[in-house]
Amino acid sequence: LTGAPGTGKTYWAKKTVHELIARQLYKNSYENLTDKEKETIKNSEQLKTVVMHSNYGYEEFVEGLRPETINNQLVFKIKDGVFKEFALKAKKDPDKNYYLILDEINRADLTKIFGELIYSIENSKRGEYINLSVSNKEFTIPKNLYIIGTMNNADKSVSLIDLALRRRFGFIELKPNYDILDCVIADNIVIDAIDTEDEDALLSEIEEVTEIHIGDWLQTVNQRIVHVLGAEGNDLQIGHSYFLSNEEVITEPGQFVDVLKYEIIPLLNEYTYHNQHQLKEIIGDRMYDSSNQLRFNLISEEEFGTLIEALLE
Repeated sequence: LTGAPGTGKTYWAKKTVHELIARQLYKNSYENLTDKEKETIKNSEQLKTVVMHSNYGYEEFVEGLRPETINNQLVFKIKDGVFKEFALKAKKDPDKNYYLILDEINRADLTKIFGELIYSIENSKRGEYINLSVSNKEFTIPKNLYIIGTMNNADKSVSLIDLALRRRFGFIELKPNYDILDCVIADNIVIDAIDTEDEDALLSEIEEVTEIHIGDWLQTVNQRIVHVLGAEGNDLQIGHSYFLSNEEVITEPGQFVDVLKYEIIPLLNEYTYHNQHQLKEIIGDRMYDSSNQLRFNLISEEEFGTLIEALLE
């Protein structure tokens, strides 16, 4: 699962696995299960999540030598890595599917950590035995083990996935979902939709209130990011999950201000390398004063009305 920050890659990876396990164990959708059954799935041995990082190696992932003291003597013993342990568990339980989520998969040197297992993870090679490089023992990856990776497209500090591995994975790109953010914040009034028959009466009631539709505003910001940053901007868009709290859309002006101040503005600063001219193009001229400085005083709940007017210029 690939995409810009905040598009829900890890969320959808776990949600998908929870659904698959629910249908296998209980012959039912995850949403229809009892709380106890859902908890069983969340803690199931069929699911394992590994957060990848640059220091991950073959020794931690597959197998490696580890020092141990036996009878006051230092000896090196072969220890199974996280992937090998999980694969062996799946092999012993062939009637169930096992799912390994490799979060931030492109942060690790995948060729290095998989080693000779690059050959074995192909669907057509599952069940075939190969010799591991450390123990020289035969090993196979069972057909009931599925590997799901998440990759942040905006992270340019890490290398692209090796081509040998790229062709062994299917890629699904997740994009910002503006429909989820179908909510208007207006001072302290939240309007989900106008569903009354007397629309004129409702419209006259909010006529004087400054308001912002989160989804529309975010879509505009992302369009500006692509325009200002060029082709690279497609990978640097802002995902919808920044505006979610416990899977629900934020509804309060204070929440919006906090997201803007502590997450969106710092993120845009990183994207533009603190280029104030580019940042101004993305968030709007009125967010800057005559000396070309960001008006941080506007980014507060007390100044919410003025802030929204500036953002919506």
